[in-house]
Amino acid sequence: SIKTLILTLWKRDDEAPKRSEEVALSNAVSAYIERITGDRSVTPCFNTFYEFVRDDYRRQLEQKNVREKDFDIDNFLNVLEPYYKGGEYDYLLNSDKELDLLHKRFIV
Repeated sequence: SIKTLILTLWKRDDEAPKRSEEVALSNAVSAYIERITGDRSVTPCFNTFYEFVRDDYRRQLEQKNVREKDFDIDNFLNVLEPYYKGGEYDYLLNSDKELDLLHKRFIV
């Protein structure tokens, strides 16, 4: 799932996420999906997810008084910044090409 992928990029193998972090990330992904389904001008990719978390979701957390110890959004954004535009790995999660895999050979 998207949440699992993001958790894998965010946390080290020996660093289990807290329940509050999992909940916050699930809520962020759900809110982002709601945003992209309601606003077709938003391109679904990691860049727009990152911007959504940085701007909109941050405000939601503040309104709900979520404490930094429960979800450290600055740490989250800092660790994932290399995957955001201009970062070392920005090409990995931000393809602007729509892939049609139906006509590709399946290799196991």
